[in-house]
Amino acid sequence: MLSFRTRITLGILLPLLLTLAVILLALSLPQTAARFSADGEQLMLILPSSETPGENSSAVAAQPVQSFLVNGAPQRAYPGLVMEEPDVLPTHSAISALMSDLGQLTRALQQGQLSVLTASGEYALTASPRQLSDLTGTFWIQCLSALAVLLICTLVWLPGGINAGKGGFL
Repeated sequence: MLSFRTRITLGILLPLLLTLAVILLALSLPQTAARFSADGEQLMLILPSSETPGENSSAVAAQPVQSFLVNGAPQRAYPGLVMEEPDVLPTHSAISALMSDLGQLTRALQQGQLSVLTASGEYALTASPRQLSDLTGTFWIQCLSALAVLLICTLVWLPGGINAGKGGFL
């Protein structure tokens, strides 16, 4: 049996390591210089000013996305692709379909085969590494909340034996 101090140390280190793994996983995903947003029933594209010919201001108006092109083949563009909380979708099959679409777009981006089609033309999207500052506030809130929950549950379960009071943390 491990000493109480060792169990507490493990109870703190394990949640911290899991949180670090989540952050590293989030940083491993590619991103583009282009930004996307939802506007009603349309997916909107916001390009950096350097990619829009003739524009010299940094604020470029959003353009409706007609479709994505994955290696030249059209892929449906819909506002659900940018939702922060896909668990609000009504069915597991809808969540699965969204994750499948996102996976296909991510693979195409990583392979340099993704572009976006708007009324004003086709724009090739290139992958760039993600930085800590690129992670959203929602990500950090959920990550820190999960860390707090893991720490509390782990530290409740570690000391002493199993009893009915600890059953509430299942």
